[in-house]
This record gives sequence, structure tokens and C-alpha cells, in this order.
Amino acid sequence: MVTLQSLGIDRLSHDELIALSEALEQHILDTRPDTGLSPEHLADLQRRLDEDDANPDEGTPIEDAMRMMEVLVESRMKP
Repeated sequence: MVTLQSLGIDRLSHDELIALSEALEQHILDTRPDTGLSPEHLADLQRRLDEDDANPDEGTPIEDAMRMMEVLVESRMKP
């Protein structure tokens, strides 16, 4: 089993831990499976995530959005 101790990570300084975490994050991003999304679509999704992070109290909670979608679908299914 891989542990912090077996990798020597427990002996790193705070700054080294931050640098390691940033390098790991970049590696994960660089090696993630292809999503099939275009770079433009990925950029738009990132922009939306950044916007949400900057304004967490804005927008509609997912539960409310799902209820609205259910009502919309049900209303379109009625003759």
C-alpha cells in the first residue's frame, strides 16, 4: 500500500507540499481521459465553474431546477 510515509511526502516542507499538490493537479488534468468535448466547450464549462465559485449564492439550486424541469416535461406531455 502506498502511504505518505512510504513516498517520503511526510518529510516535505509546507511549500514543497503545495508545489507537489499543484504538480499532481496539473498531471491529473493533463492525463485525464478524453471527454470528447471541444476546447471551446471545456473553456465554457470552466468559465461557468469559475463564475459559480465567485458567486455561490447566485443561480438556482439543483433541486429547484429539477422540479422546474419535471413540471415542464409533465406540462408538455398533457394533451
